[in-house]
Amino acid sequence: MNRIKTVIVADSAIVRKLLTEALAGEPDMAVDAAPPDTFVALDKLAELKPDVVILDLEMPGIDG
Repeated sequence: MNRIKTVIVADSAIVRKLLTEALAGEPDMAVDAAPPDTFVALDKLAELKPDVVILDLEMPGIDG
């Protein structure tokens, strides 16, 4: 079974944790990364090439 690769980008640790836990219950989805800022996120997106990105649109530094 192919799993859906997901990256969660949010500056809130609580939001990242809640979304990661919510997706953990889905057998065909996995959170491959949950970077806390956009600069780390850009590197992770290029490296992992996820199928889905859950993105906080208002982030410090670079907005979504």
